[in-house]
Amino acid sequence: MMHGLRYIIRSPLSYLEQSYNNRYQEKEEGLIGIWHNDDDFGEGYSVYKSELAITKMAEKVSGALSFLYNLKQISNILPQISSSITEIKSMSESILPTINNTIYDIQSEIRKRRIALEDKKNELIQVEKKLDPHNAAIDKEHEEAQRKDKEENKKETSNISRYYIESIYSHNHTDYTSLNEEKRMLLNEISNSESDILRRESFISKLNECIEEIKKNND
Repeated sequence: MMHGLRYIIRSPLSYLEQSYNNRYQEKEEGLIGIWHNDDDFGEGYSVYKSELAITKMAEKVSGALSFLYNLKQISNILPQISSSITEIKSMSESILPTINNTIYDIQSEIRKRRIALEDKKNELIQVEKKLDPHNAAIDKEHEEAQRKDKEENKKETSNISRYYIESIYSHNHTDYTSLNEEKRMLLNEISNSESDILRRESFISKLNECIEEIKKNND
């Protein structure tokens, strides 16, 4: 276990990459828990490699602290355990600056992305304003088509759908089609940006939990 802890502290990114390469293999001796989480090795691995590496390091070290109580119970039987306990505590304190710096970097990145997100939302508002007259025209044509249909066929309801009228309108108004495509793309970008921010915030939450665990076990 100690070998694995020393390795991940010395090179968290290398540890993450080795975990990725060995994700379908059995755990390697001494690497204390090569995890097999599909999410970690999906978008999390490719997009947030640096954040993920530091988070996993923090989780491994802070998690090791939770075993200190059990280790203490056998420290009288195995004196070498005491030195391991001391080293784990020292390790946990040594990584606090790295964790705090990572949190700061993630928060800075989130602020930038929130600004970009607001810009996208403002763009969407402008596109929707341009679409309003088109949608009003479609509604008017739909109402007129339904009225004529009911009159001509002498019935109380009409089966002419708004989608049908919209498809005809879209064919005759290429600017309406372009605006709808722009809206679709903006909505997709906004959704991706919001998901990205939430993912980064989850790293901060996990790192703060690790900090609390380290402080609690080092008091």
